Amino acid sequence: MASGVQPYFFYWMDDDVIITGFEIYKYRLPLNIPIPLASKLLLFREGLIIQIFNEKGVFGLGDIAPLPGLSRETLAQAQKQILTLKRFWASVRQSFSSIFQDSL
Repeated sequence: MASGVQPYFFYWMDDDVIITGFEIYKYRLPLNIPIPLASKLLLFREGLIIQIFNEKGVFGLGDIAPLPGLSRETLAQAQKQILTLKRFWASVRQSFSSIFQDSL
C-alpha cells in the first residue's frame, strides 16, 4: 500500500453512507528552504491528494507523499498503487450497481 494510504475507509460501513467518488490530484510545491536528505537536496515537495466523497457531498481528504531516499516506494510507484485501488473500487461499485439494478 502506498505511503499515507489507510485502506480502512473501504471497509467502514454505515447504512447512511455510500461512497460515490474517488479523485486523485497530483501536486508539486517549491520549498522556501531546501531540505537536505541522505541522497540529495529536496527543492520541492510533491505528492498526491486523495478525495473520497459520498452522495451527500461529504468528503474526506488524504495524501501520499513519499520522501525520496527515505520512503520504500517512489511517488510513481505510489501513484500506480492508488490508481490500481481506484480502478478496483470503480469495478466493485459498478458490480454493486448492477446487482441492485437487476433486483428492481
